[in-house]
Amino acid sequence: MKMQHIIEQCAQQGISITLEESGIGLTGDKHMLTPELLSLIKNNKEELTAYIQSFNNGAVSYTHLTLPTSDLV
Repeated sequence: MKMQHIIEQCAQQGISITLEESGIGLTGDKHMLTPELLSLIKNNKEELTAYIQSFNNGAVSYTHLTLPTSDLV
């Protein structure tokens, strides 16, 4: 699956994916995060991280999370 497709699915639900010091972070209304979408994110975590880093030149952003990153492990 293309990473852009996952990011677009998140955006349609009002969820943003960011890179955090401890991995991937999600911002937005966690009630909009379906089990299927969460599963997609979890199953593609490494690829999503690399994809986002390619746009940020490896930079990591720090934001407040509405869903703990421990839920993505």
